[in-house]
Amino acid sequence: MQIRTLEHVKPRLVDTVAIIGPGSVGLYHLQAFRSAGASFVIVIGLDQDAKRLEIAEKLGADYIINATREDVVKRVRGLTSGLWCDIVVETANHPSTAGQAIDLASADGRVMLFGLYPNATISPLSLMRSGLSVMGDVATTPRGYQRAIRWVQYKKVSAQALITRKFGLDMAREAFEAFSEGQSVKVLFEM
Repeated sequence: MQIRTLEHVKPRLVDTVAIIGPGSVGLYHLQAFRSAGASFVIVIGLDQDAKRLEIAEKLGADYIINATREDVVKRVRGLTSGLWCDIVVETANHPSTAGQAIDLASADGRVMLFGLYPNATISPLSLMRSGLSVMGDVATTPRGYQRAIRWVQYKKVSAQALITRKFGLDMAREAFEAFSEGQSVKVLFEM
């Protein structure tokens, strides 16, 4: 997925990037954009993402925004001096964040959406007038997996940084609860 994002949005060295959702997909994107040379990366999450936001900071996020406590659009506008973001990647998979991704993007920005949003309310007219390039990705390709594995192999991104807890197979219920409560990014089952 992250491979295709970079192919679609074509990051440049001076780009400002916002990533909505600090789960494993969002944190992998953070590392990918850092490796691609993005100059400024903002990661947006919620109170329940506290541990994930800490990891985002360790992985190089320039700013962390807690959407539970702050007005995201106002904060991003302040951080970018009103210029908004060149690239916005939405990985939270929530109808409200799809519209937020559009709101955070600059007039010629690129937006990547990662979820299915049957309840999202995005005005097609507003979208057309914005001049944005909006792409989506809910599919996977073998080539993408192979390239992602090479990124890990060549240490462009760290999969290890995303493994926050390990569980035995007999602890599956606890593992899923820890993940759903935001206490972990990626759960590893040990056999």
